[in-house]
Formats: sequence, structure tokens, C-alpha cells
Amino acid sequence: MKTFVLLLALAQQSNQPYVETVEVRINNVDVVVTDRAGKPVTGLRKEDFLVLEDGKPQPLTNFSESVESKGVAALQKPTGNATPPPAEQTQRAPRHFIFFADEMSLHPTTRTKMLRDAKALVATAMQPGDEAMIYRPQAKEKIALPFTSDHAAIDAALTTLVHSFDTRVDTEQSLESFRLASEMSKSVAQERKLIIRDYAHTVRNRVTRRLGQLRSVIGSMAGISGRKILVLMASSFPSQPGKDVVDQMWNYQLWGPPQVGIDYYDLTPEIDEAARIASANGVTIYGLQPTFNLSDAIGGPDIVSVRNNVGMQAVNFASQLNQNERSFSALADVTGGRFFRGDGNVTAAFHQVSNDLSAYYSLGYRAPETDVGKVHRVEVKVKDRPELQVRARRDVMRKSPTQELEDQTIASLIRPGGNELAIGVEVGEMTRDEDDLVLVPLIVHVPLKSLTFLRTEEGRRATFRIQYAASGERSTFESGFEREQDVDVPEDELESTRDQYFTYDTNLRLKPGKYRVAIGMIDTASRVTGFLTVEVDAK
Repeated sequence: MKTFVLLLALAQQSNQPYVETVEVRINNVDVVVTDRAGKPVTGLRKEDFLVLEDGKPQPLTNFSESVESKGVAALQKPTGNATPPPAEQTQRAPRHFIFFADEMSLHPTTRTKMLRDAKALVATAMQPGDEAMIYRPQAKEKIALPFTSDHAAIDAALTTLVHSFDTRVDTEQSLESFRLASEMSKSVAQERKLIIRDYAHTVRNRVTRRLGQLRSVIGSMAGISGRKILVLMASSFPSQPGKDVVDQMWNYQLWGPPQVGIDYYDLTPEIDEAARIASANGVTIYGLQPTFNLSDAIGGPDIVSVRNNVGMQAVNFASQLNQNERSFSALADVTGGRFFRGDGNVTAAFHQVSNDLSAYYSLGYRAPETDVGKVHRVEVKVKDRPELQVRARRDVMRKSPTQELEDQTIASLIRPGGNELAIGVEVGEMTRDEDDLVLVPLIVHVPLKSLTFLRTEEGRRATFRIQYAASGERSTFESGFEREQDVDVPEDELESTRDQYFTYDTNLRLKPGKYRVAIGMIDTASRVTGFLTVEVDAK
């Protein structure tokens, strides 16, 4: 969504700023159209599309087609000796790629494919101005690579990332499975119910953490314009933690029917909500599950013998596959992406991302100023062409200025934001409270000349709002906001105070550790913003 704001200052009217805000909010939807064979369909026109919001047709105000044949050709095998003519390039906003890579244990062949194809995606799909970032949710330093356009830096970070997926048995997922099988092999029937519950609880905690981290990353992308692509790579992301073991081992005669929320868990609503948030914020998710059976993926006899030695296989792999497919597909389908599973589809996954970015349409329509903060369902069709496949995000959201400020503040944690208000910030002396949390004083300096002062009965008044966000070694992105702050100045002192600063103090309560803290501020009259980040060692 784009917002255009017009500020008019009329000096001839007794220095009284006349502020008129003219907002034109446009919902932008990027659309991929393919034929039955999966090939991109180009050459469609504005009148060929039908866009529905909450079931109601929306007149299109913006339309463009992007065709970049270079990206497609580079990942496809050449056919013949003829060189296709270069496609006409259309001007577009920079695109942003995030590789969200969970810890995995991969066969060397799979790692080779992944690294080769990830680098090919960077080389072919990333054009000048595009940026990429690598996020590792299980690592101490979660942002393995901040947003950058440097292809050499991206290639080096991808190499380090993929090499970390070495053949090993100490990933969270594998340790969960080994512990389950070991305890099951030593137990009697009466004890196994509690073992299954403990396993389900452990897996639920892991998936819940990943969902929270995924939502945080999605939130950090909400304040970034242009196309946003998130490649989610994981071996295990079940929608119903523990259901795979219940399907395999549950004793109905002794224990009765299994209970959701006790014997296994259903995270489908949370996963669907994450998909809706991603879709509403214009984030397209491509899911890649390169491996799903530990022994098959690693291909090592030692791993198989470890499993066999504990006496039984407790996991139902068919159920496990279904649970993972439900999660990945929900995230991909709602956002306009796709899900790929298995070693043989590693190349196909990266190829799909490149193809989708090489030929697509951008549609825009004016957003009604109703239901701010509510998610609205979007459907895109090609008129009279039922044989064509259309992929696009399914949700949009009209955000309030406060929501937009929060998005932009979180985004500045991973990508520096602008500072039109020229605010400054310093960290005060830290103390501990009764809960052993660290109180971190933040002192924000606001230049009065940056604020818009409007006339009141008593003089002049400016109003601003402060937002903060923090990301730590052991936490995801967290944010909060302060109430609106008024700055009152007598009429006859307005000019003399222009070179002064207003100081705003606030305190953050953080667990001990190192953090990156972002401060965002918006002048509520002019909608001008300022963002700063500081490194904080809370101790």
C-alpha cells in the first residue's frame, strides 16, 4: 500500500502553517499468471483482470507488466543456438529477499544443490538495487547477513549457511525423535502416554518459537516497500505437533481417544494467522522442505543403526509429511508463493522464485478508507480464461498511522530507516528492578525546528508519537509505543525556540543481554518521520 501526503506551508499568513493532508492509499497486488504447463503468460492487459476485495469488484488505477527474460533463461537449459532478444525492462521498486533457514541435517548432495541454486537465484533474479538478508532462527546471531545488495557478500554468507547444514544428529528435530524412540523402547504401555505427551509438548514449543520468529521477520518487512520474498527452508514445521506419534503409537483401548491440547497440539490457527499477516503485508513465502526422513536424507548407515538400536520407530512418517505439508502450503498458498518438498525439488524451488520474478503483473486499486486495521480478502481472476492459473496474495490491510510507524520502526532494526526529523538518542545509566530486569533509559532529542506547530488558543502546539522496537540475542523483534506527546510554545517565543531541542525520556525493561534498539517518531501533523538505532548491552 502506498500513501501520498501533501504538506503546504503558507508563510504569508502570519507564519501560521496550513497543513492539508491529502491521502491516496493504493493497494498493490503482484500477480503471476501461468498456463496449464506452468509457463508464464505475458501480454495481458489491464482490462483482462478482475480484482475482488471482500467479493466486490475494484476498479484498477495502476497496471504494469514486468518481463525480465534474463532471469528465466539463466536457470533453464538453452534450447538451440539462437539468442533470444533482450526483454524491455520496466522501472520498479527494489525487491527484498529473506532466506529464513532453520537448522537442518542434509546429505552432501543436497547441500551442493541448495548452494548452487541459491547462488543462481541471487545472480539471475536480483537486479541492481535489490537486497537480500539471511535469518537463522536457531543461531545466537540470528541475522547472519543484514540486507545488502553486495552479491559477493551474499554468496559468501550463503556458503557459510549451507555448510552449516552438515550431516549430523544433534539438530533439535533429530534429538526430539531419538529421545522419543529411546524412552519408548525402555517403557511399558502405561508409561508411554506420558512420553507421547512430553514429546508433543517439546515439539510444540519448538514450532511455536519458529512461528514467533517468522512473524517477527514478516513484521520487520511490513515497513519496506517493493516486492518482498521470503524463502522458508526447514526440515520440520508440523501443524499438529505430536500427531505423528499419536497416529503411530496411541493405545485407544487403554487411554481412550487422544485429546487435542494435551496429547498433541493443533497450531493450524496460528499458522493461518501468520500466513494472513504475511499476505496483508505483501510478503510472498516460498516453502522448501529439502528433507523429511532423517535416515533417508543423511544416507548414513550409522544413523539407521542408532534408530534401530533403540528398539522401535515411534513416528508415523506419513502423518509427519501431512503435518508439514499443511504448514508450508498454508504459508505459501495464501501469500502467492509455492511449496516444494524433497531433495529432487531443491532446484525447482529456486527456479520457481526466479521465474515468478521474471514475469508478473502489478495491479493497484484505490483502498476505501474503512475498516482500518482489518484484513480484507482479495481475489484476482483473468476474465474468460479459466484455463489460466493465477497466483497472488489473498489479503490486504489498511493500516493506521500508528500501525505504519510500528512497522517502519521494526523494519529499521534490520534495514536503516530515514531520519527526516533529525532526532537523536542516547542511552542513560542502567539499573536493575525487583524482577532482575534491566531498566534502560532512552533519551530522545527532538529538534523543535523539525516539528510542525499549529495555532491553539494558548499559542502553538506540535504533537508527535514515539515507537520503539528491540531485537536481542535470545529474543525476537519486540515493540511498544508511548502515548502522543504535545509540545506547547507561546506565540511570541516560537521563532526563538526554533534552534532548541525537546527531550523525551523513556525506559525499556529488558532481560540481560545485547540488543539492537530502534526508535521511531512521527510528527502527527505533517506525517514526517525519523528513525534511529542503537546497540545496547543490558547488564
